[in-house]
Amino acid sequence: MKTAVVTGATGRQGGAVTRHLVAAGWEVRAVTRDPAAEVPGASVVVADQGSPESLTRAFAGADAVFSVQPAPHDPRAPQGYSPAVETRWGRNVADAALAAGVSHLVYASLVAARDRTGVASFDSKFEVEQHIAGIGVPTTVLRPTTFMDGLYAPGLPKLTHLLHPAVRYHLVAVDDIGAIAAAVLADPGRFAAFLAEKRR
Repeated sequence: MKTAVVTGATGRQGGAVTRHLVAAGWEVRAVTRDPAAEVPGASVVVADQGSPESLTRAFAGADAVFSVQPAPHDPRAPQGYSPAVETRWGRNVADAALAAGVSHLVYASLVAARDRTGVASFDSKFEVEQHIAGIGVPTTVLRPTTFMDGLYAPGLPKLTHLLHPAVRYHLVAVDDIGAIAAAVLADPGRFAAFLAEKRR
């Protein structure tokens, strides 16, 4: 049985990935800072994305890692969290995956992170992608769009995002991200690549 470590496993993306991996028969380690957290079907491993050493221990012996960091506006993010911290955490996960000898890293980025945009919360992910490309860990980058799950608030009779009917807007369901990530992790021969080589 293969083992995958999922960061952000108590959040929306990480939770969706965990559910799909568990359903597919993976052994899943759910990384969280909360030792009391419960993640159905997974083993909870206490580690902090701010601590590369704790991540390397959590990743030891794993076949794959799914990396996602909180959004800077996430109310569950720790105090003082910012795009700069997000970049540091994303780099830490990649460095720990390399140090632990993980054979496949899947990084959850953003559709707008292909180039610098001047938007700090977008460029933080671009910086992580650049770092991954420079260290040589086999990686797949996922670039999801806006979560359709975030367009509404339970109990409210209206959408939280309003757009002109002529505006095209790309959306994705968080559960679909989980399904895609699980499929990518199941086929590293097809999807894992050294990004530095791919960009040449």
